[in-house]
Amino acid sequence: MVSARVDAAAAASWIFHRASAAVARIVRGLKRRAEPSIFGAQVDSAALCDALRDDCEAAGCVVAVGHDVHGFDGAFVDAVADGERLQIDTRSVVNCAGLRAPRLAAALGLAAPPPTLLARGSYFGLRGPSPFRRLVYPLPVAGGLGVHATVDLAGRARFGPDVEWLPDGADPDDPRLWDVDPERAGPFYAAIRSYYPGLRDGALYADYAGARPKLSRTRTADFELARSKNAIHLVGIESPGLTASLALAEEAADAVLAGLAAA
Repeated sequence: MVSARVDAAAAASWIFHRASAAVARIVRGLKRRAEPSIFGAQVDSAALCDALRDDCEAAGCVVAVGHDVHGFDGAFVDAVADGERLQIDTRSVVNCAGLRAPRLAAALGLAAPPPTLLARGSYFGLRGPSPFRRLVYPLPVAGGLGVHATVDLAGRARFGPDVEWLPDGADPDDPRLWDVDPERAGPFYAAIRSYYPGLRDGALYADYAGARPKLSRTRTADFELARSKNAIHLVGIESPGLTASLALAEEAADAVLAGLAAA
């Protein structure tokens, strides 16, 4: 969650353009060996988030994590941190709480919040050296992009995610959400061999799992930016949400500033 005051305009613009320039410098500096004519590169997502946080703080923002938000009345955000109730004076709120964004949208007064639909995706790693130097995407499947091949910054290959719809009301904080069922390896072998027939039996191992927020079980839904009283809600932000994060931030900032100007 992000709260904003009237003087957020300069800070938001400064952060966005500084972050955009930083990413552009990273990409320009990483010339790909396999495809030197292609403009692109892998980016360390955790380091990118850390850099954005540092830029926020340099612009005068306060980054406070571990707060449980309970509501917003248009002037004050009700939150709890370490068992202590807090009221944060703010004129605007941006809800970008990921898997919990729909529930927070309801708490912040959105009249018709989207449903909380979660799809778990498992990943299996490949033992031994990677046969790929870049991403390999098959055709999409219902609910996802298909079991594709990725190569991490250390050169390791992994495959995923598949799509496993979780029951309605599934708790995003349930630690079992992140468990990988080894029995799911069977469909992975079949899917991967459709584009990598050389995959050996026993070459895969259970790696990790994650969950994505979905806006529909039956159709491909884009990101949604919804509005309630003095609040902006970013919901359904799944892949490629990280790639689109700076553009989403700019759109959210524009919406906040337009709301402040109209108030």
